[in-house]
Amino acid sequence: MPAWGAKSGSIGNNPFILAVPRKEGHIVLDMAMSQYSYGKLQVTRLKNEKLPFAGGFDQDGNLTDNPGEIEETRRILPMGYWKGSGFAILLDLISALLSGGLTTSGIDNSGKGSCGSCCQVFIAINPLKINTQEFIDQALNETIEQLKSAVPAKENGEIFYPGEQSLKTRLENMEIGIPVDDGIWDRVKELAYSRFD
Repeated sequence: MPAWGAKSGSIGNNPFILAVPRKEGHIVLDMAMSQYSYGKLQVTRLKNEKLPFAGGFDQDGNLTDNPGEIEETRRILPMGYWKGSGFAILLDLISALLSGGLTTSGIDNSGKGSCGSCCQVFIAINPLKINTQEFIDQALNETIEQLKSAVPAKENGEIFYPGEQSLKTRLENMEIGIPVDDGIWDRVKELAYSRFD
């Protein structure tokens, strides 16, 4: 994606994921460095909807909530504007330094998809090495309770912890099936059937 203040793509749009296991529902933050992922832009465009907030720039350099216009320019907005741009740059550098991999400047993604030659770092910390299960459960549950007791900005609104809506969607999908855009599903079937011709 473009760095803050740039028109051309020069920094990674790597995923940043933090997760804390919890019996009642894991707390998971899984996000791109952009305000919206390209997948979210596509899904929103296919539904003929607008984004809830501006997510990138149109051909004239104006902020827009039109996902198709952002896909055309590929000028997706870094989350947190300049702060998100800085976060993306440092995430890219730290990933490369810790993995012995390539920085964005050394990656040629032409024809390799979104993850061609990318670097990834996984760090797992066992909190039971420094805390008891009782303390961990209490800290998690108190945090969720405090979050849920906040006054919603919209009437009858609900406050969600990171990962809660994904868990709800997963349970619904397991019960009633996974919703897929008809055009995308037709393309998948074409690809599957063409392998047997």
